[in-house]
Amino acid sequence: MSKIAEFKNLLAQIDRVLNSYQPPDLSPHRYVREIIAERAAQRPIFEEAIQLATEGLEKYPFSPELLRRRAHARCQIITPEGETIESKLVQEDLELLLAIDP
Repeated sequence: MSKIAEFKNLLAQIDRVLNSYQPPDLSPHRYVREIIAERAAQRPIFEEAIQLATEGLEKYPFSPELLRRRAHARCQIITPEGETIESKLVQEDLELLLAIDP
């Protein structure tokens, strides 16, 4: 497999993982804490995407596409209390992304 095909395959794999996320039903009769709990339970999906992007960045350093996908996945992770935990890492990814591809 060529390097380009390998890279495109990696991006597609990350996209499949991210697209497997099913947002919770936001109907008005639901409590926010239920929705947050469902979202927090989706954390393994986002962690898998982060891992794939991180491994990809080892092979393709400074790839804007991988940085963008990793930042997106990181900003989706929340705790059962509704707090974000990866915001500093998201900021680092986005700052690097802007330095590479403004």
